[in-house]
Amino acid sequence: MPASTRGMTVGEIVGEGPLVHGLSDRAKREELVRELLAKVGLNQTHIRRYPHEFSAASGSIGIARALALNPEFIVCDEPCQRARRVDPEPGPQPAQRPPARSSA
Repeated sequence: MPASTRGMTVGEIVGEGPLVHGLSDRAKREELVRELLAKVGLNQTHIRRYPHEFSAASGSIGIARALALNPEFIVCDEPCQRARRVDPEPGPQPAQRPPARSSA
């Protein structure tokens, strides 16, 4: 996490972008932050915790922060193993193999 976020809770970090871009309603912003935390696999109760209290969640917090402004895509400069693909609509499904034919 950037040094500028020291002393900020996870909720403040993730909610900073929407606040700067005009989402001043605190309840709506908190609801958005809770949804984003769930999307990246963090417990919603972590909203009041500080990033240093997590062992390996800083990547998830950063991704939640990036998702807060609903971007078309995110460019990551490190592998994001903890990131899960979040699609608004399911994409095409992989082709299924046909059942094996018996040799009888």
